[in-house]
Amino acid sequence: MKKALDEIIRVMGRTHGIDISPYDKLCLMKSLNKRLATPDDEQNICVILTKFLRSSGYSCESATDPTKTLEVLKRNGFELVISDIKMAGFVAEPFQLPELKAKMERIDLERKMQRVLRELNTTLEVLLKRAEKDKETLSENVVSSVKELLLPYLEKLKKEHNSRPDSI
Repeated sequence: MKKALDEIIRVMGRTHGIDISPYDKLCLMKSLNKRLATPDDEQNICVILTKFLRSSGYSCESATDPTKTLEVLKRNGFELVISDIKMAGFVAEPFQLPELKAKMERIDLERKMQRVLRELNTTLEVLLKRAEKDKETLSENVVSSVKELLLPYLEKLKKEHNSRPDSI
């Protein structure tokens, strides 16, 4: 069934220009052996997806009419909806089911958080590299300063020590 899911993702990407994120793919993987809905305003997409999903062992329903789509979604508890978000005939936002809307908002929020975390991670990595470079520079400066300050005195002490006659 994983191959079937990969094929769906490939077909949806090719026909609808959909890019499935790793998070979305994980959600899809969790939906294996569950009830699926495939609403789309294009009849051929509905037929292809429904036949393919059923032949792959999924329980699947589809609809092309926006009103029927909403009725089907409200009437049945689906684990996954593979949908064309911009279906012809919808005047307001598609699928105004509160739980679906909340889930979509949660997914959007999670994606934003992931982007922010990636940016913070990159920033932190740059800062850590900078701090390491600053540490190396500081270490080199300390060694240089010690040499500059102490070597003249050590040389002076060494000369004084060498110029004294050895007394026993």
